[in-house]
Amino acid sequence: MILQRIHPSLISDYKSHKDNTTTRILKRSAEPASCPTATKKMRVQALLTASSSSRAVSQEEVDQLVTRYIVKAICSLSSVEKESFIDVVEGLAPGRTVLTRKKLCPLIFIMPTSQ
Repeated sequence: MILQRIHPSLISDYKSHKDNTTTRILKRSAEPASCPTATKKMRVQALLTASSSSRAVSQEEVDQLVTRYIVKAICSLSSVEKESFIDVVEGLAPGRTVLTRKKLCPLIFIMPTSQ
């Protein structure tokens, strides 16, 4: 070991530091609930689970929300066909499908301007 040859007097300090660090890491990993970040993540997950299971979104609501998003965010109509957008919609509303461009165009024209 290089440490023994160059700094033999520091070996005991190094070993005690190493033991203290290992003990702190073990304590931290043993109690994840005491960590404020872990607690916050658990609360957010609980809220997401509660909100998603309490109310099912209809296909009509999904269509209206997607249409409103495309119009207000001034996105191209091809956005609805992108795989990442489809993943978001299906992840937030399982069992619902995403609009196609053909179906989206008429909905934009009949959409009320007050929304």
